[in-house]
Amino acid sequence: SAGRRLAADLTAAGIAPGDRVAVQMGNTSLYVDLLAAAAVGRFVLMAVNQRFADRLAESLITRSGARLVIRSGDDLPAGANGESEPGCPLPTDRYAIFTTSGTTSEPKLVVHQQRSVAAHAADVAAGFGYSPESVVMVPVPLCGVFGFTMLFAAFAGNARVLLPMTSEPTVLARLIE
Repeated sequence: SAGRRLAADLTAAGIAPGDRVAVQMGNTSLYVDLLAAAAVGRFVLMAVNQRFADRLAESLITRSGARLVIRSGDDLPAGANGESEPGCPLPTDRYAIFTTSGTTSEPKLVVHQQRSVAAHAADVAAGFGYSPESVVMVPVPLCGVFGFTMLFAAFAGNARVLLPMTSEPTVLARLIE
């Protein structure tokens, strides 16, 4: 899969299990591939909202200890051609970091383990009745827990995912139709 290949490339470039990789981009297939790569490569994806002011984004990236920042495909390391194979992920591996809203002070970093993401996704999928016949549109940013949860619940329910590259209401309305 693309996620496994990307994990191998990142591993070959020196990203090790537990290392943090900041991702600051909109919803794209590359973002989904990076989520998969983080899971199998056992590194931690630091989700950074692309709408954050540069100063806030840089502060969060620095505080997270990210070894790599990916804002587009141009930021990816050169391919490893399958020379490096990531290890086996563990349920207790740290997986993703999101920020709190920061309403009373600076946003705080919240780390989620693979097992908590998987368990929550399964609960949401069951609660919404997602199945292979379901189609789940994920129009909200994956850098936030709401979009992230929508995506992973769809995966847990084996639903088909529709990931629009825009949040333009007229486009979304046409997709719903």
